[in-house]
Amino acid sequence: MYHVIIEKVFRKNLESRYMEGVYLPHMFKGASDALANASHIAIVTGFVVKEAEAGETDGPPGALMMAKCFEQLGVRVSLITDAISERIMKVGMASLSVESDLFVVDNVSVEGLVDQLLVNEAVSHLIGIERPSRAKDQECYSMRGEVITDYVANTDILFHRARALGITTIGIGDGGNEVGMGSIRDYVHKNVPKGDLICATTEVDYLIIGGVSNWVAYGICGAISINRGKMLIHEAHVEEKLIEDIVAAGAVDGMAKKAIPKVDGVDMAGNLEILNEIREIVYKFISK
Repeated sequence: MYHVIIEKVFRKNLESRYMEGVYLPHMFKGASDALANASHIAIVTGFVVKEAEAGETDGPPGALMMAKCFEQLGVRVSLITDAISERIMKVGMASLSVESDLFVVDNVSVEGLVDQLLVNEAVSHLIGIERPSRAKDQECYSMRGEVITDYVANTDILFHRARALGITTIGIGDGGNEVGMGSIRDYVHKNVPKGDLICATTEVDYLIIGGVSNWVAYGICGAISINRGKMLIHEAHVEEKLIEDIVAAGAVDGMAKKAIPKVDGVDMAGNLEILNEIREIVYKFISK
């Protein structure tokens, strides 16, 4: 029951992304339940804003919240990004005291990571949060249809190999051009502006869509908190500092294309409101 309540919160704002017509029953619950048994989670994030030549504020905070959540449970976490978001991730890790390994990849080194993490180090779950994926023409696109391929490593191959190995894959996105959106390509083609051009091709076992990708991470950590009977989501003032810290490190709002404390055009108060709503739901269920 709590999955439905939490999902209703993080699905707010979907109409602004033309994704309000997508509802995938049991995906959020399925992913959360699967993660409850994780032993080693790899999380891929980092989306470039081409005009600013910088990583955006959506994705890294969610990845870092999930990393901290699972670290508290003794689960190993590996974080993966490209050079364009490296400083953002390092500053964010320091802000939250995240101790996970960080892998910064390009199109060459990502090939080695396939065997290192997926095979030799036995990743059990692979998550992409606000992570660009190749479209049908093998380019990566922004929501505006800008080609961003040269800025981001082809981490799609991690997801293709993971599925072949039977590793659970999860995609988190909000627009249609992220890892996992290949699972709903027909919807994206028909309903999202330039959807036929920008739609991702990579599919995942569990696709979770939110109004902002970070909000889905709040939801996942909320569901895991209820499952474990303890609060694993940090407080609003910690999230506020995290976003401010990564903006100071160069992260930009994807809408304004500027280094301001917004996420996909949503101001700080709007983001913290979603976080607090999910924390309140967690408290209600773990206090029963």
